[in-house]
Amino acid sequence: MRKFLFALIVYFISFLSHSQITEETILKDPDFKILEAAAIAFYTSEANINYVNISQELFDKVDESFIMQLNEKAMEPENFKIWIEKNLEKTNFNSLEDALIAHKQYYNSFLIKQDEQKTLFSLLSKLREKYGADIDDTDITNSDIVMDTFTKYTLNKVYDVLVEKKLLK
Repeated sequence: MRKFLFALIVYFISFLSHSQITEETILKDPDFKILEAAAIAFYTSEANINYVNISQELFDKVDESFIMQLNEKAMEPENFKIWIEKNLEKTNFNSLEDALIAHKQYYNSFLIKQDEQKTLFSLLSKLREKYGADIDDTDITNSDIVMDTFTKYTLNKVYDVLVEKKLLK
């Protein structure tokens, strides 16, 4: 009985210490500070700003049906070409050539942004694992204390930097 009681107390204490992770703990973590600096650098980078602007221009011209089927494969150049050839009249492009040029700009900006983004996602995943978040490498959007803290503090700082540098349209 004593062993059981002792094991129960140890389990309870370890549970409490694990559940005591707070925003403050994460904000003081050196890995979070690295993540924060990387996020600000990424989201305010020329590559990301170009991607956002080019994406908006492309999405303003394509039909909603294309946006609704958006996934990695839909954005591949050969898949876009097939789609645009069938749906050009539903878009605001003047010609097939204009659509393909706009998509090429979009796709190239996506690839550049994606390379820079991998580092950010890696840092975020590392921190989430450190604090026990149950993560899937393909989905970093699950809510947990790390993501909530990241969103609340870091993304607000990113917004402030974008406003300060007059990078928002």
